[in-house]
Amino acid sequence: LTRILDILSYQSPTKKLREVAKELKRNVESGIPLSTSMTNYPTIFSNLYISMVRAGEVGGTLDRSLERITEFLENDYRLRQKIKSAMSYPLFVLIFAFTLGFFMLLVFVPRFAGFFSDLNVPLPALTAFTLNLSRTLTKYWWLVFIILIVGYSLYNIYKSTPYGKERVDRGKLRMPILGKVNHLTIMARFAGTLSSLLSAGVPLLQALDTVAATVDNVIIEREITKIEDRVRRGETLSKPMEDSGLFTPMVVQMTAVGEETGELEGMLKKVSEFYEEEVDRAVGQLTSMIEPLLIIFVGG
Repeated sequence: LTRILDILSYQSPTKKLREVAKELKRNVESGIPLSTSMTNYPTIFSNLYISMVRAGEVGGTLDRSLERITEFLENDYRLRQKIKSAMSYPLFVLIFAFTLGFFMLLVFVPRFAGFFSDLNVPLPALTAFTLNLSRTLTKYWWLVFIILIVGYSLYNIYKSTPYGKERVDRGKLRMPILGKVNHLTIMARFAGTLSSLLSAGVPLLQALDTVAATVDNVIIEREITKIEDRVRRGETLSKPMEDSGLFTPMVVQMTAVGEETGELEGMLKKVSEFYEEEVDRAVGQLTSMIEPLLIIFVGG
């Protein structure tokens, strides 16, 4: 292990990771477990990462634990990138449309204002509105940027409060169309993370505690914490999942089958793979629906 860390201290792609590898090597050489050393770098090694390394150290299967971490991180990254790539196109078009509209109101419309005033005839309501909007923006264009910056800042402050975070996360699950994609993504991450932890030998209660911090939704996180409490009291995992109403029937039923057959991690992995494909399909459908709407919007 120390030799591996020594190699990483030279071959890691960034200076920060090379320094971390050197520090981990020094700690391991002094008798500190690798997982304990990793806790000093929470921004680099997540609770999931550390839990799986610790389980590998205890069970003498550190190499397999690291392989599972690699597989999980690659799948999770791939899932995030699919969603980002699907959202980047409509976001780009919207930004382009608003920028173009702003530019036209500031540059082109004022050139026609004098022409319309010389006609000395009543203008249609839409034309009058466009001219008035152009005059206002030309005079107070800086106010638009201030409003956008203040609005974005207030939203971030609101989202950082416990109440705001809960409302935003609940809204993500209830959004039309996008809510389904968000829910499927969370289900895929829940099943994949729990499967990886159990496969690495992490005890179920500790695995649930770690999973709760990785789903990135406070509503689901709270339910996982409640499920953990009920499992600690001796209940099965599938029953409180079903009672919560937030886990899809497939997740619940496959978990129940896994508990009955003793193949819980395998069943959860199948669920994770299935939902990753479902997210891929849902994102594709979402993109195909958004494109014509964007064309109509930009044309308008």
